[in-house]
Amino acid sequence: MLDGTSMLPKVGIGRRCGAIQAKVDRYRALMTDEVYEELVALGKELAGVKVCHLNTTAAGGGVAELWARYVPMLQALEVHTDWRLIHGEPEFFAITKAFHNALQGGHYDLRKPEQELYLRVNERSAKALGNDYDVYIVHDLQPAAIRHFTGPRNAKWIWPCHIDSSTPDKDVSLFLRPYLEEYDGGRGSGRMGNLGLRGRTSRKRPGLFVFTNLAGVGSMEVNVFQRGADVVIQKSLREGFGLVVSEVFWNEKPVVAGKAGGIPMQFPEAYQTNRVNSVEGCADRVLDLLKRPGERGAFGRAWREHVRKHFLLPRLALDELQLIKRVLGAA
Repeated sequence: MLDGTSMLPKVGIGRRCGAIQAKVDRYRALMTDEVYEELVALGKELAGVKVCHLNTTAAGGGVAELWARYVPMLQALEVHTDWRLIHGEPEFFAITKAFHNALQGGHYDLRKPEQELYLRVNERSAKALGNDYDVYIVHDLQPAAIRHFTGPRNAKWIWPCHIDSSTPDKDVSLFLRPYLEEYDGGRGSGRMGNLGLRGRTSRKRPGLFVFTNLAGVGSMEVNVFQRGADVVIQKSLREGFGLVVSEVFWNEKPVVAGKAGGIPMQFPEAYQTNRVNSVEGCADRVLDLLKRPGERGAFGRAWREHVRKHFLLPRLALDELQLIKRVLGAA
C-alpha cells in the first residue's frame, strides 16, 4: 500500500531483455517489409520520448502477460518505456470488477460509497505518479480516473479500452464518462486475455470432457491443447477482444465462434460462415467441419496468415507508436 510519499512501483523486466521480444530483427519474418520499415522509422522518430504504461498487476491477466513481452520490444526500438502499477484495497478491485461487467452489459447498483472509494484510490495513485513522462497509457478501468487527479502536466494521456463497452450499464457509463473524456486519445482494442483450459473426464459420462480454469495450466499446456484439437469452439455471449480466437488461428485450427465483442474482427472476410448465432448453428458448423479435414487445413493456413498481418506484437507496436505520434503532434 502506498504511504503517501512512495512512487508507484515500476515493473522490472530486465531479465527478459535477452529474449526474442527484445530484438526487433528477430520478428522480421513475421512482418511485411512495409510494417518493418515503418516500425523502425517510428522508433527513430520517437527516440527520447518517455512513455509510462499504467495498470494494476504485473502477473496474471491479459495486459500483464502481453506487456511483459511488449515493453522490451518498445525499448529495443529505443522508445523509453516504463511500466508502473497502482494498488488498492480488495474492496476497490471488487468495485472495478463490477464496473468491468457493467460496461459489458451487466447491471451494477453503483452507490455513493463505491464511487468515493474508487476515486480515492485513483487520487492517491495520482499523487504517487511521477511527472517525468511525455505520454501516459492507462490500461483498464482500475486507474481510469487517475488522469483527473494529476493536474496540469505537459504530457499526453491515452486510455485503451480492453473490453466490449458497446452496451454499457447506464449508471456506470455516466459515472466514468467524464473521467475518460479527459484523455487525449484512446484505442478500442478489445480485451487482451489468455486462454487457460484443462480437461477432465466426467465420472458420470465417460468420454465427456469438462474444461475449466483450474490452477497450474499455463501457456504451454494451452498451446498443446489447441494444437491437438480438430475444431475449437468459442461461443461467447459477451467478450472483449477474445484472444483465444487468434491463438487458435495461429495454430492453424478452425474456430466456430459467436459474434460477441472483438471476435468478428478476427475472422477473415471469406470465413464468416464460422461465426454463428445459436447453439444449433454452432453444432451444425462443427459437424460440417469434422467431415471435411481438407477444408479445415485450408482454413487454418489462411487464418494463420491473417493473424500474422493483424494481431502480433509488431502490429500492436506499430498502432501504438502511430497513436503516440498523433497525440504528441496535436500539442
